[in-house]
Amino acid sequence: MNVSINPSLLELEENPLVFNTLKAIFELTNKQVDCFLALRLKKKTGSCIKNLVENTNSERSIIQKHLKVLLEKGLVIRESVSLTEFNIRCQEHDIDNQIKTNKGYLYIYSSISNEELLKKINGTLEEWKNLLKNYLEIN
Repeated sequence: MNVSINPSLLELEENPLVFNTLKAIFELTNKQVDCFLALRLKKKTGSCIKNLVENTNSERSIIQKHLKVLLEKGLVIRESVSLTEFNIRCQEHDIDNQIKTNKGYLYIYSSISNEELLKKINGTLEEWKNLLKNYLEIN
């Protein structure tokens, strides 16, 4: 089963269909989907935990738990970057996401690409189709 989903639909972050589809396919909670969508909004630079806390109005420990789930499901990528590099990325994309110091490193989280996300969605839908097909053949 090759389901065709228009990648531009995935950009409609407020769309309830997108929200509920992501929630169902990847077995996520509402807050985990919120965290994932917040990362999709920061695709060009990625986001650190501090910024996610501010953007989602959640506690740091909760965001860390959400990110752990999203990482396990392969929906986000984590990379270690210097604060200098992160601030440069923000300046290049004219994004007010900077950290006030240039000393040290931090983990930056970003969502997977639209293409990767669509592959994961199609793979899950194919698994569901086969599961139901096998069930219906037995009964």
